[in-house]
Amino acid sequence: RNSDIDSALFFAYDALTLAIKLNYEMGKKKKKRGLCALHASMGKFDEGINYGNEALLIYNKLFLTANKPGKEKILAKIGSAYMVIGHNRISQGNYPEGLRISLLALKIKEELGDIKGIGGMEYNIGNIYYNLQNYPEALKHHYVSLKISQQMGNKGLLADDYNCVGLIFFAQGNYPEASKNYTVAL
Repeated sequence: RNSDIDSALFFAYDALTLAIKLNYEMGKKKKKRGLCALHASMGKFDEGINYGNEALLIYNKLFLTANKPGKEKILAKIGSAYMVIGHNRISQGNYPEGLRISLLALKIKEELGDIKGIGGMEYNIGNIYYNLQNYPEALKHHYVSLKISQQMGNKGLLADDYNCVGLIFFAQGNYPEASKNYTVAL
């Protein structure tokens, strides 16, 4: 029997082959972005990055020729591709490159006014700074994520945000603040 990842890969490659055969650019870039994420979940980060970069090339080419509504949709896909490529870089332990790419994704999310996307990117960037032991920047980004989670009323994200803030305070040796945030996370 195939696992879920095996089935996903089979169908993604099958769809990519068909998109290539039909010269369907939007289908090619969508499947390559999907393969970027699938390879990340399998720990094949270099392959994932290659697929993500191939998707970006196609997105950027399409962006140049798209009309206004089409440009916004393609820009959103470019932001998603950056997000997945950044995830691959972070999973490799290449935090500086993951940060650079994640900041590009955040900029696009902000340009589009994608509040949920901004919150997610702020959360990810906060975690990157945490791993780089840049705790002031980590707190700054997690507080932005926290505020967005509160505005959205998403209790699951709020708990994650408070937990991350608690981790940062714990790493700094500020145990009372860490405990306070852990308690709120519960």
